[in-house]
Amino acid sequence: NPDSVLIIHFSASEPGKINSQLILWNSHGKGPVYTEQGATFQGKLDLLSFYARMSIRNDGGIVTASESGIEVKNANSFTILLRGNTNFDPVSPSYIYDETTLPSQVDRMIINAAQKTYPELKNDHITDYKTLFDRFSLDLENTENTIPTDELINVYKTGGYKNLFLELLYFHYGRY
Repeated sequence: NPDSVLIIHFSASEPGKINSQLILWNSHGKGPVYTEQGATFQGKLDLLSFYARMSIRNDGGIVTASESGIEVKNANSFTILLRGNTNFDPVSPSYIYDETTLPSQVDRMIINAAQKTYPELKNDHITDYKTLFDRFSLDLENTENTIPTDELINVYKTGGYKNLFLELLYFHYGRY
């Protein structure tokens, strides 16, 4: 939230082990434009226009772009910054504003966020959300985190597990 971008970070326990193919999907407009630095797409619906930008920052390895996507090879880690926006304006009489300003708005948010390292972005996010998240706590009995979540869900479906951790987990996920 403080940087107004979605941040996705991939890392591996060994250097050079990350390989990934990245694509953006735009079902309502021009196809994405890919570069080694990221991708953009835009389009227009009946009323709204939209624009999105993805930025890639890699540590090690190589990033290549083609018409079909971006490939990250042999990276130690990489971070994706993603932001999209529409020209919706709830206080405008027409409910929209000039769509030509969308790219510069979104690009500015990505450029500003890209000035920070991943640890800085993560720390700013945690500091921001904890101001709200930590104002409340919920304590339920028998909420030990004793098995992996996928196993907990499977056991929960059978009614055989009496741990309330799943309820607590979903409650906090919804708050987040």
